Amino acid sequence: MSESGFDYCLDDYLFGREFTPEALVEHRDTAEGYDDAAERDNALSAMREIVSRHG
Repeated sequence: MSESGFDYCLDDYLFGREFTPEALVEHRDTAEGYDDAAERDNALSAMREIVSRHG
């Protein structure tokens, strides 16, 4: 995909990479960051809930 120039558009979808709540939160933490550990923990809880409903 990198040859198409669309990496920047598709990076957030984690195509071809681990797709777990932990991986999603880690990706966001790397890209945007969380204000503190509590915010990160809340995001992880929310992602686990979403994945459990749709997984």
